[in-house]
Amino acid sequence: MFEPTRRRFAAIVAVFSTCALFWGFLGNGWHVVDQGRFDRHEQDAVAVLLGRLVKTRQDGLFSAGGLNGWGVHERVGSLNSDGWIGRASADAQYHAYLDGGRFENYRAYLSQPGGQSFFFAIWDRILPLAPSARLSVFYGMTALFTALVLAWVVTWFYLELGGPAAMFALGSLALSSWLTLFARNPFWSMWAFYLPMAGLMLLSRRAASADVSPVWCSAFVFGATLLNCLFNGMQYITTMLLMTPVPIVYYAVRVRADTRSWVKRLAAATLPAALAVLFGVGVLCVQIASLRGSSLSDGVRHVAYSFQKRSYQSPVRVGTVVNMYLTGETFVDLEIRPPWNASAPPHGVTYRLLIVVFLGASIAACLPRKRWAGTARLRENRALTVATWVSILAPLSWYVIFKQHSFVHTHLNYVLWQMPFTVFGFALCARALEAVVGDASSHLR
Repeated sequence: MFEPTRRRFAAIVAVFSTCALFWGFLGNGWHVVDQGRFDRHEQDAVAVLLGRLVKTRQDGLFSAGGLNGWGVHERVGSLNSDGWIGRASADAQYHAYLDGGRFENYRAYLSQPGGQSFFFAIWDRILPLAPSARLSVFYGMTALFTALVLAWVVTWFYLELGGPAAMFALGSLALSSWLTLFARNPFWSMWAFYLPMAGLMLLSRRAASADVSPVWCSAFVFGATLLNCLFNGMQYITTMLLMTPVPIVYYAVRVRADTRSWVKRLAAATLPAALAVLFGVGVLCVQIASLRGSSLSDGVRHVAYSFQKRSYQSPVRVGTVVNMYLTGETFVDLEIRPPWNASAPPHGVTYRLLIVVFLGASIAACLPRKRWAGTARLRENRALTVATWVSILAPLSWYVIFKQHSFVHTHLNYVLWQMPFTVFGFALCARALEAVVGDASSHLR
């Protein structure tokens, strides 16, 4: 009787979460970001997508190696000082797409295979709508995909840890200004970053109570990781790879899995993911070689160069980069004053502050309690705490390994804290509050 009711409530949580997230992602419905910033953010990246759609319309899906890029007119400067599409050229992509224009030349973007452009090019051809309406559909589809995958994550928190944890996790996603900025952007397929972890959440939950073949887990991880690589290339790849096995860490602690079983399941998730990344890199190398009419080794050299340029060759110190992402920007556009000093200047909710809060929640949730001694609830809290602090390695991996990219792209990389550290951290806060409130009520009795 209890389990069918729980499943019905889980369906309600999934639908409610999807609607709440979609409302916030599509049009900044919860007003967590300044509307002007929301409307302008990463429009140059959308221009690269539109440039590819125009190229596909002109010359076919596989022209220019199928790579993203932008049309170049002799009268319009194509690059800014960073080698990325310039403002005037970005505007030209919008005009060409919306007005049915053509390009004289095409500059390919060599850092991702362009799977998202391939996907939207198909819809661009079959939708019987004006170009401006089709572009609105692309925004809506991306926002919906992101909302669906993240609602999947919220539903797992409900099934595993209860309503309060699910609502806190949902709040952390809906109120994140950075996630809201990215979630609808058709160039940034945010849903694809979360897909491998979201799938493993539910597969691991089934495996904790029933026999689920590791082959199915491996096949799903391979397919989901490869899809991410085709859509997003190597962007944030270390973050995606490290966030994927977080559910396995949670269940290893919760069910007290033996080392052999834990290693087996971890390998079933990580090895297929690594293989999918290699396959994705191979696809990109073939595309670059096809574009240049050269050998495969030319594509390999370009990928190696891109890695070096974004990572260890930079003179920037790791500590400088990490500290910048701890204190430079805020989780949400909200300022608070210390309760002990109302006259103090307000401070934003920085990620350093969130880490302090999550540390306090970890202690509160995991302290031994007589009424919880040996119970499943205490094991769940300890498993969630371990998973939360393992998940912080996902964003840190990019800040540390790709320090040059992080130092330059401060308008982008704060979103990594949501992949998935803050989501687990807020769920942990909910469990800590339940523990504290439970203690207070027991003392009152």
